[in-house]
Amino acid sequence: MRIPLHFVGLSWMAIATACTTGGSHPPDPPHPDTAVDDDCDGDTDSLALCSWFGDVDTFVEADARLDAAPGAEGLVFAGDVDGDGVGEVAFVGGPDQIHVVSSVPAGVWNYEPFATFTSRGSLSVASVASVGDVDADGLPDLLIGHDEVEDPDSGELRAGCHLILGPKAGIQVAADVAALTIVGEGRWDATGAALAALGDVDGDGVPDYAVTAPQHELGGMTYVVSGAARGTLQVADAAARVVAPSLSGETLAAEDLDGDGISDLIIGDPNYPEVDYPQGALYVVHLPVTGIVDVPDSADAVVRNEAPGDFALAMDALGDVDGDGYGDLLVAFHRRDVTSGGLVFRGPLASTDDPVDLAWATLVNDAVPAGTNVRAAGDVDGDGRADVLLGAPSLSPTADGEDALGGVYLYYGLTSGTLLLTDRSAVFHGDATHRAGWAFAGGDDLDGDGHDDVVIGGWTKSGTDLAFFYGR
Repeated sequence: MRIPLHFVGLSWMAIATACTTGGSHPPDPPHPDTAVDDDCDGDTDSLALCSWFGDVDTFVEADARLDAAPGAEGLVFAGDVDGDGVGEVAFVGGPDQIHVVSSVPAGVWNYEPFATFTSRGSLSVASVASVGDVDADGLPDLLIGHDEVEDPDSGELRAGCHLILGPKAGIQVAADVAALTIVGEGRWDATGAALAALGDVDGDGVPDYAVTAPQHELGGMTYVVSGAARGTLQVADAAARVVAPSLSGETLAAEDLDGDGISDLIIGDPNYPEVDYPQGALYVVHLPVTGIVDVPDSADAVVRNEAPGDFALAMDALGDVDGDGYGDLLVAFHRRDVTSGGLVFRGPLASTDDPVDLAWATLVNDAVPAGTNVRAAGDVDGDGRADVLLGAPSLSPTADGEDALGGVYLYYGLTSGTLLLTDRSAVFHGDATHRAGWAFAGGDDLDGDGHDDVVIGGWTKSGTDLAFFYGR
């Protein structure tokens, strides 16, 4: 069932209606009713703030909004980098800057970052990720991928990364405050294109992380880097590297798929098979490994999409969604028959040439392309089940698809089987001045209330406005 909602002030109010069976899929979480069994479990639901349902006017109904941010590429939740007890958001802002933004209270605010990390001169940045607390100070640390870094030893310019230990506020040159400079093997190999936190892989008590170089001359490279490294690291000296087909590593995820307590690498290869048109593949490597690992030959699983379309353009770790002790994975896909969305794979992942058939759950749309970007959302509604976000930049208010405003689909409580986009719990729409569907993030608590939150970026002519939705 769906309870009619009205936005009053800063909270949602629900009109009480009786329980009906066979309504929504999956069932709605409890709403703020004092005499309604909304989830049909035989018990009256408790009084609680309601989450979002149906169509949401993103940049009007947000709990808070931050206007005129400089871009929002690669938007990620960074963890509590400033030590104030709530999380921050980080993103690539323009060609040469990384911005870290604190959550804001209700209302509309002018953009003001907590920290900005710039490149020296004309050097550009490509990515950012939170890699865990590598210096054991109780705060998460940031890794920034650059198209070019200066090798401190030789002065040469190569692709690479900077490790920033927090907290650092204000405007900083990343190279000047970096605890570690990772120097790629070539100037144009895109070292740092994708980054992932791994947790402690090598057993030294320090979280480790992975860095890709998809344009390496020998093939797509993924390096496993020790979190204890400081100073300068030539990435060729990393503890392990995975050599995959050319251009693999444009996307990357880390999840404990085999249930051994250690994260595994999931390396995306959206360009497979490199001839005719790309169809996409992903390669699973169980960690820990050392030395050089060649895939697909030595991969623990290979998932290839042999149907016309796109696969593994985006991926995200979900944790153990189905409670079987193995981590699970969310992967974007788009078939040439217009079918598109997200696939949920249960760990441990098996090799296949038909990822749709292998999927435990399929979030699919047969009209509007969706799944260009996919993200785990944590547990936004507090029902103990995993929620997910799917981007749909082509979402249009008109039947002919013109004047697309974009949007983001939110699903509460993943279940197995096929869910259509019409089964989504909410869709956050763009509007005439905000194009949505590309930049969004979820899965962390930004306001300290114990619920996971969602941030959605909307591109405007003057920058990107960030809409904050605080979990309820």
